[in-house]
Amino acid sequence: MSLPVSSSSFLCKKLTHYFAILDKDSDGKISQDDLDQVKTRMYTLYSKHDAAALVSLWEEVCKNFWYPAMYKTDCSAIQVTLQEYLNNEMLLKVNQPVEHLKCLSREYFNKLFDAIDINKDGVVSRHEYAQHVLCYGIDTKDIDACFQALDTDKNGTISREEFVEAGIQFFYDMDETPGAYFFGPLSRG
Repeated sequence: MSLPVSSSSFLCKKLTHYFAILDKDSDGKISQDDLDQVKTRMYTLYSKHDAAALVSLWEEVCKNFWYPAMYKTDCSAIQVTLQEYLNNEMLLKVNQPVEHLKCLSREYFNKLFDAIDINKDGVVSRHEYAQHVLCYGIDTKDIDACFQALDTDKNGTISREEFVEAGIQFFYDMDETPGAYFFGPLSRG
């Protein structure tokens, strides 16, 4: 099955990048082990209490998106290929109103903001952002550029609005926006 003709090549590039950062063993498939490595990093990089909140949100993403694609009806595990992931993302966007999906995403990114705002000052600092993206395996040399892209008002922090908007931009905008850097710089190519 190929992608719908209306799909944006830039959106596909962002989704391919997201897939690649989750494919920890670089075998071209997302497996349960790949998803578990994100949780392991969360427990490594955060206190037990803070990690629990992040892991809970990550498990929500896995339960609602990855697991339905990964498990057959008899509960035997399968792996999701890049093409299957892209098809699933595009079909999701075709079969559900985009505004509804954005509303659900807004709720999720607001919860994620609360979880990574460790000192609860209402903004995400460079350190808090770095700690979060390291869970996904983003290279430390890329963190400053990504943080600066998301800090659209250039005040040295990422506000809730900037964070949530960037998350939504990553998964929904067809054109290049600051949100393209939400999960690190896009792979070249």
